[in-house]
Amino acid sequence: MVIENAINQKELILKFDLRTIEHLGIQMYKTLPPVLAELISNSYDADASWVNIEFIENKGSKQIIVSDDGHGMNFEEINESFLVIGKNRRKDNKYTGDQSPKGRKVTGRKGLGKLAIFGIANEIQIETVKDNVKNIFNMNLKDILNSKTGVYYPQKICENENVCQSSGTKIILNEIKRKNAFNLEEIRASIAKRFAFDDSNFHIQLNEIGQTPLIINSNTKWDYISHQFVWEFPENDLSEENFAINNNIKGRILTTKNPLQEDQRGIFLYARGKLVNPNEFYGLKATSSLAYNYMTGVFNIDYIDEQDIDLITTNRDGLIWEREELQPLKNWLKEQIQNIEKQWSLKRKELKEEKITEITGYSPSEWVESLPSRKRKLASKWLDNIYNEKGIDEDKASNLINHLQLCFQFDTFDDLAADLDNSGLDEVKVLELFKEWRIVEAQEFYNLSKGRIKAIEKLQQFINEDAREVPTIHNFIKEFPWLLDPRMTIIKKDEVYFSTLLKEQFPDQKLEEPNRRLDFLCVGFNDTFYVVELKRPSCRVSKEELDQLLEYCEFVREKFGTSDTSYSQVSGYIIAGGHATARGVDTRLKQMQADRMYLKTYPELLSLAIAYHRDFMEKHKEFKE
Repeated sequence: MVIENAINQKELILKFDLRTIEHLGIQMYKTLPPVLAELISNSYDADASWVNIEFIENKGSKQIIVSDDGHGMNFEEINESFLVIGKNRRKDNKYTGDQSPKGRKVTGRKGLGKLAIFGIANEIQIETVKDNVKNIFNMNLKDILNSKTGVYYPQKICENENVCQSSGTKIILNEIKRKNAFNLEEIRASIAKRFAFDDSNFHIQLNEIGQTPLIINSNTKWDYISHQFVWEFPENDLSEENFAINNNIKGRILTTKNPLQEDQRGIFLYARGKLVNPNEFYGLKATSSLAYNYMTGVFNIDYIDEQDIDLITTNRDGLIWEREELQPLKNWLKEQIQNIEKQWSLKRKELKEEKITEITGYSPSEWVESLPSRKRKLASKWLDNIYNEKGIDEDKASNLINHLQLCFQFDTFDDLAADLDNSGLDEVKVLELFKEWRIVEAQEFYNLSKGRIKAIEKLQQFINEDAREVPTIHNFIKEFPWLLDPRMTIIKKDEVYFSTLLKEQFPDQKLEEPNRRLDFLCVGFNDTFYVVELKRPSCRVSKEELDQLLEYCEFVREKFGTSDTSYSQVSGYIIAGGHATARGVDTRLKQMQADRMYLKTYPELLSLAIAYHRDFMEKHKEFKE
């Protein structure tokens, strides 16, 4: 590349190697945000207090106008600085050292940023005013690349014109290569990430016709992040060698209440207010800790950009981490991130517990400490899982903890919780399942359900085999009376004789009754006695057998309805395979139903038992699975 001093010449001259334009301009800068970032950097270095970027779309064509109120350029400075490719403005400029007249540290270094424009536009016009003198010229990418000599003469439009106009520079980008429509909010977010200027007197404004102007300043990047905890540096530097203080590193790491978007996670590095390394975790796996989903931050590491060795890539998309000089920085970053990861877990737990205590009215940690030692460790682990689980806010956590507290009152839950803990399942999700389906309550009846399901299966077998009523079915019903009706929870007697009943109920009276026998006399729901007679599954009851049940019920109703007992109602059941087709049977059944006496078949008995215990059977199946 040839560099030529063009002072005292009347022409504007750009001398270059064609490969420079192609490799460092067109190929390196293909998207809008980094190109605009280079132009904004130029304005900042020119001591501008504002940069205005206007986006214009008209019938498919696009134009971008970047204006500032910086010190501008005169004709000689255009030739000496702007049109010289690769000039290090920090070493060879009119400023004192590497600072602007206002004392800003100059961000430009390589002198290649001007080529970025041709990454997105084919033609640019530059209008600049300094000390009331204006110069305007055009540059066309096609004409530049067609120059075979490596010398290009920009088209002068205005030369050293005296104007009554404030200093500043306007760059108009024409023939924009971008096809998609401008999205100012996305552009704003992207540009905000690229700068960390510690200067309240500098701001950027984005404008589009019909849209509300968008402002970008040093705090804009935080508009997209709602922080929960903040660590300021160097105050929170935990390194033994005080690395942050010794290298004048300033910044902050913060965590959010909700997970960040992927492009926001990690630590951004800036030098002289300009991005030098995008967000990352510097050798730590982003998936190795839940905390990294919530962590972001910025560090200003100016010392990196003040060394003789250039440690930043040409297009400033990252540091050259292979360089030995950067290893101490990388190790320090990893150490700070890991320290904050640990602190984040503790802070989050403490804050969550404070809010949960306000909601529940008790401290979950104190509740855990009140448990017996055998339960304490397990409950504490479940509590930590609830605190750390993604997507569980304080209200939901409070509900889960309340339910967890209830669950730990059941010994059966302890066993299940221990099994889940050993199996490595997600306890929080399991706990939510318990709450939704009431499995904890079903677990209390789990052993009972197993026995009842077996009893129902056995009843089916007896029906299929037409088992004898005595002793098979009689003894079976004696053991499982709930098969008759779940409300019959207490059996008074089995094989009850009239004489025995009367003697027990009327011990001071002399009663003469035939010594007939009832299969079962049950007490059940409310104030009812149940008289139960059993027949074989194949039996078809006759009118005579129905009359016998009627007599039994009338006897009990007569004797016990007038006695001092709360069981004043009497109901009767005869259990059989069905009824005979003889005359008078249907009529007798209808009459008996009016008096609360019924024929119940064994298939009906089985069907009702299954219906009553369907929840048991479903939970039993669920637990087995």
